[in-house]
Amino acid sequence: LKTHLSVNALLYLTYMKRLFSIKSLLVILIAALFYNADCRKNRGCHSSYTIRNQTTKAIYFGTSNDSSLSRLDYNPGLSPENYKCGANSEKAKYGIEGSCIDYLVMDTGYMYIFIFDADIIETTSWATIKQNRLILKRIEMTKTQLDSCNWFITYP
Repeated sequence: LKTHLSVNALLYLTYMKRLFSIKSLLVILIAALFYNADCRKNRGCHSSYTIRNQTTKAIYFGTSNDSSLSRLDYNPGLSPENYKCGANSEKAKYGIEGSCIDYLVMDTGYMYIFIFDADIIETTSWATIKQNRLILKRIEMTKTQLDSCNWFITYP
């Protein structure tokens, strides 16, 4: 009976050690996540930008760190929920899972915003739009400019 109790006590202690180490690891990971989020805030990291459409027509937009429309690989018309901005309205665009979007200006020093007519995006092939540069406007902004307008980009 004494040996049986000792084995059970030993198993219980081993179980508690493992449980404690898992809980400790979870606490450390959660603390690290909060610390990282706080560091990003302190660095001026932004998780979104907002397009403000001040026209009477709907638009689509796309962003790139390259000034050439031919380098914009995705067709904004395939994701209107993400890239379509109605007339006289605003549309926020978020980084993946709230990630920092400041990388959009890191390579070249500029973020390029391409504005498209919604009717053209919805009726014309993406290849034709790129080949013929069917854009309403290309806006280029530095990080300093984006910071000064709080990452709100107004069209026109």
